[in-house]
Amino acid sequence: MKFNNSYSSIEQEGGNPSGKIEIYIKRTKGNELLELTVTDDALGMTPEKLEKIIRYGKKTSGIYEGKSVRGFFGRGLKESILALGTGKILTIAEGKRTYGKYFYDFDKNMLVWHTLDAGSETKKSSGTKIIITAYENIKCPEFDTLFKKSRDHFALSDILSNPNRKIILTVEKQRHKDKRIDGPRRIWYDPPRGNQIENKKIYLDGFGVTDFKLSESYERLYFSRNDPGSQAGIRIRTSSATLENQLFGFDNDPDAHYFFGEIRCPGISDKIKEREQGLVRPDRKGLYWNHKYCVELENEVKKILSYHIERKKKQAESQKTKQEMPEERTKKFKKLIKKLNSLGRELLSDIGPGPPLDPRKLEINRLTIYPTESIAPPMEDRIFGIYNLFTSIKDSPKVEIFLDNPKGKFVVSNNSIGLKKHRQRADLAVGYFKVRGFRSQDKTGIIARQGKEEDLAEFAVGIKTKKPSKERKGGLFNGFKFDTFDKDPPQRVYYNEKSGIVTVYIHFPGISPYLGENGDGSESEKGSLLLSELIAEAFCRSTAVKMLKHDIFDPEAQLYQYLKVYNENLKKCVPIIHEIFLS
Repeated sequence: MKFNNSYSSIEQEGGNPSGKIEIYIKRTKGNELLELTVTDDALGMTPEKLEKIIRYGKKTSGIYEGKSVRGFFGRGLKESILALGTGKILTIAEGKRTYGKYFYDFDKNMLVWHTLDAGSETKKSSGTKIIITAYENIKCPEFDTLFKKSRDHFALSDILSNPNRKIILTVEKQRHKDKRIDGPRRIWYDPPRGNQIENKKIYLDGFGVTDFKLSESYERLYFSRNDPGSQAGIRIRTSSATLENQLFGFDNDPDAHYFFGEIRCPGISDKIKEREQGLVRPDRKGLYWNHKYCVELENEVKKILSYHIERKKKQAESQKTKQEMPEERTKKFKKLIKKLNSLGRELLSDIGPGPPLDPRKLEINRLTIYPTESIAPPMEDRIFGIYNLFTSIKDSPKVEIFLDNPKGKFVVSNNSIGLKKHRQRADLAVGYFKVRGFRSQDKTGIIARQGKEEDLAEFAVGIKTKKPSKERKGGLFNGFKFDTFDKDPPQRVYYNEKSGIVTVYIHFPGISPYLGENGDGSESEKGSLLLSELIAEAFCRSTAVKMLKHDIFDPEAQLYQYLKVYNENLKKCVPIIHEIFLS
């Protein structure tokens, strides 16, 4: 957020700015965005500074100067404008006014900055106003929804909880004859309530000293891995930027949803300033957790988090009144564990990176580069495929290829790709290009642009190494539990990868009428069918995740492939489960 960065720069130089950032949104009655205006009264930008900012991929973030600001790639402002529409920028700095228009010229297939006023004298105070006129059909939620999503977004929590910032939201909804204005209302983030249980420094070889704080909430918090508004989780921060919110593999563990906290890791920004590659994703989706420094960080945090989650489980278990499972039912579960573990070993014996994804089996409905991440040895070409719906080439037959922030020398075989009809899928258009690097550890982003659509990929020069997966001895499953203690579970069945225990939550809606403690009711017709369904769900979910964890897909293809593998595994495990519980 350029506005916050500008205020931070003033504060770090001893100033006392207002910290006010006003967001004014105009939307239609049909929930379409018309215009977005953001205003501050900070330093403003000189014509020279603005010119640097609008150059796509130019590193303008103050982090490279040792300042505490959010940006890493100098792309936040530009990405926001290009994603929504056309931007007008009016800024005053050092008594000079700069005004211009930033947009994508679809006729010329290029980004354009058109200066309308380059440094005219003015007596007005410094500051910046950005007005984005939206493309058609961009949806904008109602005021309350927009307010909540902004307030809870993890990436904004450090700004919204800063007492020196005043983020004001106003939404104007246009009607046929008049308009309705909601706001202005200040957006403020309050963290969950709980007890702090960890406040320590972690010493890492890669990132150096890292501050770790962990709290335990009085009640279970909401968490979903792909929801930036999740309240549970550990927020990873460097300087004042929050990169992502993680539960480090405990995403689906209900007991993990009581914990929240933060990791303050200045070493991440230090490494970026040192031009360390492969740390932060250029699409702003967080860290690359396969980087050796990130692996070290993850392992240390996991140890601490795992200890407290297990403590929480034992605490809950101690409050339960335990009863023994009938012997005949115990025998059934032991037999089932043996057979499912055998099937699991069969399914997972050949997992690995595997061959490239077959585009004939991929669900594509937008411009897509495949693979999205790739690596090749020095002096060797890597082929990338470009896919889109065949109808797209009528308006934009060419796809333009750009290198984004290359670290080192790279050669692209063709910067303008003409898409052709896919031979085996009539609904798709396809094209190809090659990228070659020359020095190990060099890296570049790749941008493909066709009309209004854009996709990103990354290419690195090096040697790909494979690490054998470590499976828990004895197979996937180690036992079954029927939880009657948790009154509001987030899911009906949960597989703990570490212990191998499958837990069925009796108080999840639809479970308690047919199943009870220790699997009571599983001998009845409806109870046995429900239990079979739950066990199949746990088995297929865990095996599908393991089978796909080495592959790289875009989000749409990942969901498609997951469901495909899930259903294939379902066909194999259901007969085994039915043989034991329904015969």
